[in-house]
Parts: sequence; structure tokens; C-alpha cells
Amino acid sequence: MPMCAASVYHGVLAQKLAGLRLQEQIYMRILSFLSDRSQQVKWCDQLSIRRPINLGIIQGSGIEPMLCYLSADLKACSPVNLILKYADDTSLFVPQCSDISI
Repeated sequence: MPMCAASVYHGVLAQKLAGLRLQEQIYMRILSFLSDRSQQVKWCDQLSIRRPINLGIIQGSGIEPMLCYLSADLKACSPVNLILKYADDTSLFVPQCSDISI
């Protein structure tokens, strides 16, 4: 199942969203989008039991880039390094002359 850089736990994401002081309707709509989801696998004629999904963000959803960006707590270890984040893609730029090594 494709997800952001690491597993995104919905409870942690909910806390971060709460810190943004969104309108309650928007906050509740996002939580509703993330909750009550399940996954089932079919192989040949056999169906697995339905399992709840309580982490990750649906890839390709319109809100995925914002939720992935919000969930990524990555920070550069040096002020001369640069981290660019977009959705589930992160790039780290380290100049040749840096005060730390990779």
C-alpha cells in the first residue's frame, strides 16, 4: 500500500491538524476521510477477511500532498542543508562544503 515517507498514524496526524486551529467542520471532515477504512484482498476465488486501515494516506487523493507534508517531521541537521518536501517526495540538498557529513 503506497504511503508517505513513513507510516502516518492517524492519531498523530489528528493532533497536528488540531494544532493548526482549522475550522471544526474542516477538521472533522479530514478525520472522517481518514477513518472507517478497510482493506480486503482477493486471490483467485478466495477473499481475505476485511482488515481496518488505521495508518497511511490514500495516494492520489486531493488532500494527500497537504497531509503528507504536515506529517513529515524531517528537518535539516545544518542550516546550509536544504530539504524540499512535496506530498510523498522528499529531497535533501547538501552542498559540497557543509558543517556535517551525510
